[in-house]
Amino acid sequence: MPQRDVAVILFMVDTGLRVGEVVGLSLGDIDLEAARCRVLGKGAKERVVPVGRRARSALQQSLALRNAVAADAPLFGGSTGHRLSIGGLQNLVRRLAARGSLDVRCSPHVLRHTFARTFLANGGDVFSLQRILGHSPASLEITRRYIHLLDDDLRETHRRASPVDHLPAADGDTGTTPK
Repeated sequence: MPQRDVAVILFMVDTGLRVGEVVGLSLGDIDLEAARCRVLGKGAKERVVPVGRRARSALQQSLALRNAVAADAPLFGGSTGHRLSIGGLQNLVRRLAARGSLDVRCSPHVLRHTFARTFLANGGDVFSLQRILGHSPASLEITRRYIHLLDDDLRETHRRASPVDHLPAADGDTGTTPK
């Protein structure tokens, strides 16, 4: 898989950005040293989104293969070097999913949903998620769309975090955590 494609997918899954936000990014919006990117979101609201180590590494490898150095050059360009379009990015994700023989629907929005769900499952909090996704502080309901954990996930999370199950053993209690 071309390095740009690896960088695009890892970046999208790591940041949860909307497809329009991803294609709108320029080189000057990324600060690899500070591990963040400046995003112009819905309603022309700017926010700063963290970028993880592996996504940054993939970006660095991808950018090393390009000649673009201008701050206004697109972060993700097409084969001609022009900015990748929304449709182009949607097609790229679909093509990569088909090449990987994925039997589930895959789109940039599914990658955003995957980020949100995985972020929460890995211990992230809903308020940080809300800021990263660019949801209005007044609209926690929008963020809740991404919190639909499966029953098994919820049971496993409860097993690990149950306050009562983690109390010290009492008389007659074996102190074991139920499965």
